[in-house]
Amino acid sequence: MKVDIKALIGKRKAALEAAKAIQTAGEASEDGLSDEQITEIEGHVSTANDLRTQIEAAEVAEAKRLATVKALGDAAAWDRQPQQRISAPVNPSVATNPSNPTIVGGEASTSFDHFGEYMFQIRQAAMVPAAQDPRLFAAAPGMRTDVDSLGGFLIPDQFATGIIEKMYNVGELLRLIKQDGMYIPLERNTIKLPRVDESSRATGSRTGGIRGYWVGETESLTDKPPKVGELTLTLHKAAALAYITEEMLEDESASGTILMKWLTEELIFTVENAIVNGNGANKPLGLIAANCAVQATKVTNQTADTVWGDNITAMWARMFAPLRQTAVWLYNQSIEPFLFSATLAGRFGSESTAVDGIPLFFPAGSLLNQGKYSLLMGRPAIPVEYTKAVGDVGDLILWDPSSYVLADKGGVKTASSIHVQFLTDQTAFRVTYRIDGQPTWDTPLTPFDAGDTLSPIVLLESR
Repeated sequence: MKVDIKALIGKRKAALEAAKAIQTAGEASEDGLSDEQITEIEGHVSTANDLRTQIEAAEVAEAKRLATVKALGDAAAWDRQPQQRISAPVNPSVATNPSNPTIVGGEASTSFDHFGEYMFQIRQAAMVPAAQDPRLFAAAPGMRTDVDSLGGFLIPDQFATGIIEKMYNVGELLRLIKQDGMYIPLERNTIKLPRVDESSRATGSRTGGIRGYWVGETESLTDKPPKVGELTLTLHKAAALAYITEEMLEDESASGTILMKWLTEELIFTVENAIVNGNGANKPLGLIAANCAVQATKVTNQTADTVWGDNITAMWARMFAPLRQTAVWLYNQSIEPFLFSATLAGRFGSESTAVDGIPLFFPAGSLLNQGKYSLLMGRPAIPVEYTKAVGDVGDLILWDPSSYVLADKGGVKTASSIHVQFLTDQTAFRVTYRIDGQPTWDTPLTPFDAGDTLSPIVLLESR
């Protein structure tokens, strides 16, 4: 006889809610939980545990029933399309149990209708390990070493690709790096890249030591091999965690859409925050901590917590000129009141002069700038929350994305646990993504005339 699993889940939830209500009432009283209340809570929890056992047994039976039906359907499909027949990899613990049917089928046996169905099966695998859906393994053949004690599985390509593509389309910094910088999908965990060891544009130092000559008929060239350095990227694990209720999981389509959005947005924040603020320890090396970053000097006697027009032109002068055409400004939204008044004639904000000058800043959507981004010194200016508060180093950053390298290892992995929030009847889902990045420059560059050093990353001194 088929058991009504949803009814059992509802009863279990009611028991847990009753226990939680008693706990809340007892903790709100001056005397705390009484012995009678503790006994009542224990009774409700015992009931919930008994119901959980019934639910798990019913789910195992239902999984076997569905697997048998599916096996029959796949066998019939194989008769019609014999060339599509493949054997789907399964969990060894399931395959060795003779009571578990072997699932044989074509592409349908390795795909899910939507992300919510996949996440629901992840949760089911954590609750009933003996009845794990074979599609969880068939979605990533040969990757069983990535299955962990929490029930972790590689997200199938149909969803992993969507998450990564959205990260690089929605995330401003990730999009810029993939568009103008160096993006490397890796097959292994570490890669070493050669880079020119150039810290000066003086003759004999350019491009690591390559030197040009005007050669007379009887003159010879000086033999000097160029210096080449090494850049090493070692993948680090970024993770995002979300909780979802039992009710949401019952609506697989809606929960899948919500989870995809939440997890993608959190991964974007985690990775992009490291691109700006990372120290290189178990995360990418960010712009602010980079060895090659330079700081433009503030104006003498400059008011605290301000950004003046002189600051902007000083920063522009420290950006290596060939990189200006791909450079962008990253700024904290708190400095926008200063930017709206910026001119070349003098300072602005509380220190502005009465002289009208050429504006430095053109907001997006204004009469003279109908583009997506605001423009500062003619280059895109993008407000990002990873930058520092006004007055701190990192509140305004001039950066060339083409001078940053990012590497990842294809595939996003997910795991779930029903134990973390047991009393509130929630399931925890975790996704992980392996990535590393750092600037391609190692040090600032001394110009040919030996003036102020130049860089692809320009910060403003603390004010």
